[in-house]
Amino acid sequence: MLFARLGLWELVRRDWARAFQLRSPESSWKWLLLALIHLDAGDTDAYGRLCADMRKRFSGGDDPVVALDLVRACMALPDPKADPREMAELAGMVATTHPEVPWVHYVAGLAAYRAGHDERAVELFRRSREAGLSWPAREINLPLLALAYHRQGKAADAEQALAEADEVRDGWLTAMFDGVDDTGWAIHQNAEPRWPISWCDWFEFVANRCQAHLTLRGAAPTDDARLTVLRARGLAGLRLRRDADALYSAALSALPDDPRILLESHRNRGYIQAEAGQWHDAAEEFAAASELRPDDVRLWSFVVSARLAAGELEAYRQGCREMFRRFQATTDSAVAHQLVSACTIGADALPEMAPLIPLGRLAASRGLGNARLWGAACYRAGRFEDARLCFEEAARLVRPTAWLWCFLALTHERQGRHDEARRCLAEAEAWVDAADHRTGDDVSEDGPSWNGMGNRIDNVTLLREVRSLVDGRP
Repeated sequence: MLFARLGLWELVRRDWARAFQLRSPESSWKWLLLALIHLDAGDTDAYGRLCADMRKRFSGGDDPVVALDLVRACMALPDPKADPREMAELAGMVATTHPEVPWVHYVAGLAAYRAGHDERAVELFRRSREAGLSWPAREINLPLLALAYHRQGKAADAEQALAEADEVRDGWLTAMFDGVDDTGWAIHQNAEPRWPISWCDWFEFVANRCQAHLTLRGAAPTDDARLTVLRARGLAGLRLRRDADALYSAALSALPDDPRILLESHRNRGYIQAEAGQWHDAAEEFAAASELRPDDVRLWSFVVSARLAAGELEAYRQGCREMFRRFQATTDSAVAHQLVSACTIGADALPEMAPLIPLGRLAASRGLGNARLWGAACYRAGRFEDARLCFEEAARLVRPTAWLWCFLALTHERQGRHDEARRCLAEAEAWVDAADHRTGDDVSEDGPSWNGMGNRIDNVTLLREVRSLVDGRP
């Protein structure tokens, strides 16, 4: 169901069609959804075959929900694949026995409309809206109500219903587009659409609204670039970043100055360049994103990390100085975490490193193992014994990564424990090698793995510093 939650319906269609071949599901709802997905993709042949199989499978049962799913699937086309009169009779019987359920009246109205009973359809659509004040999808009645009015010759009523449908659709889409939690974008890439109505309701509303536009206004409704962005977010969330980039480019061709689309596009391209090892270009993309969202500390962290990975030491240090000026007064442990992490992966990031120590202490309060950041601030400030104690405490609480092994190696070397420093260096190199050779098929949480853009940069950058200090290697 992940692809469905992300709105990547072409992937849902591919996977579900294969699943249906292997085993037909018991749930009529899944049959209905796949039928609507086939229609959305324009594959009326696959839709017709599925509806025929669905009638064989579910006709004659006594479950009202199954009966209504069958009606909805078979009546989805303007030219139905089943007898509309039979479907209208079936849905009408359910509506009679369940007068309090608004979506039952909607389905009965759909069947009545397909059967040409326009007056009855209008009555049922109105009843559905009136009974469904608490039903989030009550307005899916509007496009069909517009079509029924049109066939009755009530042009003004039809146009009003369609205008209301357009307004509702814009509100739903705005809520999906804007209603994202940007604080966790580095994890989910904004791939968390909050669907205002069920997927089946959405597909029916979109298809019927399109039909209403064609019938009343002679043309399909214009495409909305925000839908393209929602798909781009889904692909980015799956780490299919180049596919996402193509969709962001398409959205920007329609809305070239939209700040949110520009922000997400730059972030996505930053990841693409980082994954290709093009660190300068990655830094430029993340910097462009940071200009659009200057208070996002993670973007600042990505910029300076990429500068350091590109070997642009002065740009790295300048970025750290600017980052420190902007965020030094924070009381947020998450912000302190990003600030201290970014300013300690390279030596001499700031003219004076001691002011990072209280921020490291704040970052350490964030959770188990975060004493390592306090230790990193102490190490860069030359307080090696305090650093060692922090790193060893962190190592007792969490499984060490290459980052922690590297700082332990640096600290031991500074304190004259050369053999221990070399042992920690070997551990760090083994960790990096294991993470580099981890396959994409390994989804377990055990063992070394790269987690996010900055993780690999920080570990590999520190490893170079350790090799130079401990072994004199470049």
